[in-house]
Amino acid sequence: MNGALYLADVKRRFREAQTQCDRAIAQVPLELWSHRLDPHAGQVVFLSKHLAGSQWQTLSVPRHGSAAFNASMAKRWPGV
Repeated sequence: MNGALYLADVKRRFREAQTQCDRAIAQVPLELWSHRLDPHAGQVVFLSKHLAGSQWQTLSVPRHGSAAFNASMAKRWPGV
């Protein structure tokens, strides 16, 4: 198989999986976000960071971005 085609397919599948994950995460109520993660969560993050390569920006809220993030979440999830 052509390496470029293989890489393009991997990227496409990763983006599809990322979209599914984003949709699943959006369904979790904010009050449950403080619950303990599975011990393998770090491995998933490491793999995701590796696959994203130079497109990786941050795992969660960027430094000094908490106020903007909290405002956007309050707008998205009023009353939570």
